[in-house]
Amino acid sequence: MGAPNIVVEFLTKANTAITRSERGIVCLVVSDTTKTTRLTEYKSLTEIVETDWNAENLQIIKDALADGPNKVYVVRIGTSETFETIEPTLDALKINWIAHIAQDQTDIVEYVKTRNLGGGSAAIKAVVYSQTADDIHVVNFANTKVTRTDGTELAGYKFLGRIAGMLAATPLDRSATYYIFDDLQSVEEPADIDDAVDAGNFVLCNDYGTVKVVRAVNSATKVEKEDLKKITIVEGMDLMKEDIMETFKNQYVGKYKNNLDNQMVFIAAVNTYFRQLALDEVLNPDYVNLAEIDVETQRTALANAGTTEALDWDDDTVKKNPFRSYVFAKANVQLSDAIEDLEFDIYLN
Repeated sequence: MGAPNIVVEFLTKANTAITRSERGIVCLVVSDTTKTTRLTEYKSLTEIVETDWNAENLQIIKDALADGPNKVYVVRIGTSETFETIEPTLDALKINWIAHIAQDQTDIVEYVKTRNLGGGSAAIKAVVYSQTADDIHVVNFANTKVTRTDGTELAGYKFLGRIAGMLAATPLDRSATYYIFDDLQSVEEPADIDDAVDAGNFVLCNDYGTVKVVRAVNSATKVEKEDLKKITIVEGMDLMKEDIMETFKNQYVGKYKNNLDNQMVFIAAVNTYFRQLALDEVLNPDYVNLAEIDVETQRTALANAGTTEALDWDDDTVKKNPFRSYVFAKANVQLSDAIEDLEFDIYLN
């Protein structure tokens, strides 16, 4: 009688997708010797004890909280410690966005790539400074200097926490493109903004008295589909992967025998999830977003294990012969992008 649980779980996750996407979790890695506490967690500005941090890091933490992410973890690196020292602490945290406030950014890029290759359900994304990462989960900030409204100038890497907090608080029903930083007076722009964006850089520009994001892209340049360069598309992909994997693990694994009927319960639940995401325009509502049993992969698995006659079976027969404990599934979906470009021709007669 547990079958409806998985449908309820998927519906709950789909109905809260927008809310959850704008309440992401940020992690800041900072060098600070004011205290020795390794990990500190904040959910609001009121929780900060200002004497726990030096003045520079205190402002960076406040910046990360400015747009209201779900929480901000701050991991402290002490004297003579390296990024590798704090990796076990990071490994234990569920994080959406991470930033290392340091001039040397190579370690965090490698950490994010390695952690995501580990195959967990929740992908981690980083905001870095001046790194050619070429990765959909790494956003490379390219402005060398920003100036606050009070005239204070900051090196680009010291603004990473602010960007990470903003991206964590951006919901899936919009993009960070053209987000306006009200706390900035100006930025030092790259020599050619368009070239910088095309090269996989996250760039801020000066626009008639405001500072805004040119285009919300990640650092990927070698991708099969241009859509994968968009932060909002990757966020949607990561959310769906996490929801499906976590729901399968928590509501399905070990609770049902592996037969066609029970596999179809799971597939139907995923399609219910997709339909709700389409209603919220996370997925394109005009596209047939569909999950189904991956018949050919199942056929190959059966044949490779010795059931060679599976190569001649029709699809229905393959479906009725599950392979061991595996559910082979696939989906074809289309994520909704945000409106960012206009081509408008006006003809005079």
